[in-house]
Amino acid sequence: MVECRQNIDPKDVLSEKCRFRFPSRYRDRTKLCFPTLGHTSSGKTFWLAMVYHQLKKGKRPQDVEMVNIRSSQSQLFDEIVSRIIEERLGPEGTQTAMLPYPLTFRFRDKDRWGVSSPLLTIFDYPGEVAKASDPNARHPMHAHRQRALDADGYLLFLDPTLPSETQATDLQGFRDDLCNLKGIEIGTKLRVPVAICLSKLDLLVKIEKLQGISGEAEHFYTELKKADPSGRALDARTIQKRSRLTEELCSVLWPQWEIQNTIEGLFGNRFLFFPLTPVGLENLGEEDLNKRMILPYAIHAPLLWLLHMNGYPVL
Repeated sequence: MVECRQNIDPKDVLSEKCRFRFPSRYRDRTKLCFPTLGHTSSGKTFWLAMVYHQLKKGKRPQDVEMVNIRSSQSQLFDEIVSRIIEERLGPEGTQTAMLPYPLTFRFRDKDRWGVSSPLLTIFDYPGEVAKASDPNARHPMHAHRQRALDADGYLLFLDPTLPSETQATDLQGFRDDLCNLKGIEIGTKLRVPVAICLSKLDLLVKIEKLQGISGEAEHFYTELKKADPSGRALDARTIQKRSRLTEELCSVLWPQWEIQNTIEGLFGNRFLFFPLTPVGLENLGEEDLNKRMILPYAIHAPLLWLLHMNGYPVL
């Protein structure tokens, strides 16, 4: 095992050190970094825990090799998974005091001109990191947020049970801070891929504006199951279909937030919407995990799409 001893904040020699540990044989591999960003309790940790659990159990997308690498974070997620599967308790809030370690996976792409096998690192950042920096503060951007934004792609979680105002502010702040970090002028479209993940799909039936005469929730579920009943499809046509359905749903969820125009203005065409739920689409609206079967729906798709958008053919 090797341990990283660099300071979290390279400008502050007294800042905390990383201390992340992983097998030395992977030290020289190319590494891709995808952080999770989103409002507090938007489902980021639950999603990542179930991705980790499925991959560890060998339940991976067909024809895609992706294996968990033992690291400093593996034990923590073993405990989170045990809490979900055995105790039927949801994950606790992600700690905010220290830099989160990444879950690390080895994967192989399908490039016919030469197979690549880099490492994928996924950082589970707390919701507090998603908040925009205060330009009036002495140190406007926290070192953890700098780390979260310096990445190869982003998993941006939207919570359908929350109003648009705070999430829209977080999205704009994410874009502004990213421009500042990378030295890009405000107004320039970013070239980094962003997976817009609409979490908690199983709770749409509890949102009042999606019920009644319009029946938007029921319509969405029906069309989503027509496109992909299992959530395991990873072909471009199905991914695009799920994205269009989710985009339409977002316009109903947040009619005052022109989310598609906002995101396109920030990131150009390098984004897609990904509907997902780590518990599945059975027993809709039930929040007690003791009364649910846990059958994740479409949880691998955003990860593989981000890999594909970084030049590693996996779809």
